[in-house]
Amino acid sequence: MEDTPRHIRELVYRTIMARSEGERFLMCAEMFETSKQLAKIGMPEGLSDLEQQAYVFERIYGETPENLIRTDKPTKVGPNRWMNTSSRQ
Repeated sequence: MEDTPRHIRELVYRTIMARSEGERFLMCAEMFETSKQLAKIGMPEGLSDLEQQAYVFERIYGETPENLIRTDKPTKVGPNRWMNTSSRQ
């Protein structure tokens, strides 16, 4: 659903693209760190470090790491990017 007027989307795009590649990369990294913090909300207490990482991974990606890796069909890993996982075990 597109609920933002085109001129606003274009303004935001121009504003972001006016930044250097390094600044845009840093923005992305900061947003990802924020998403991980948000994913921890509601995390059960008492999980080991590995279990916490798996919990956050599943909240962000919607699948466990095992389910994403162990499949015979290509997996979409980003916009227009596919990973063929059939050769991985």
